[in-house]
Amino acid sequence: MAATIVSSTYTLGTPQANGARYVTETHTWDGGLPPTVLEYGPVPDTIDHQAIADARAAGLMTGQAEIEFGAIINGA
Repeated sequence: MAATIVSSTYTLGTPQANGARYVTETHTWDGGLPPTVLEYGPVPDTIDHQAIADARAAGLMTGQAEIEFGAIINGA
């Protein structure tokens, strides 16, 4: 069974001169995988940071499923 992200959170950094911020996302997995931490920015404060984190989580889970599937078919 593929690993699943059970929570996706974000932390906003200090506002830059133009009001944009750096963002740190933390995606927590079930099954003992270490958290995936991503940093990006600076981005405007007006975007929906949680929507971005949630969309990224879906992509991360797809990538993890592909890795696990590859390990199964390659006999790892």
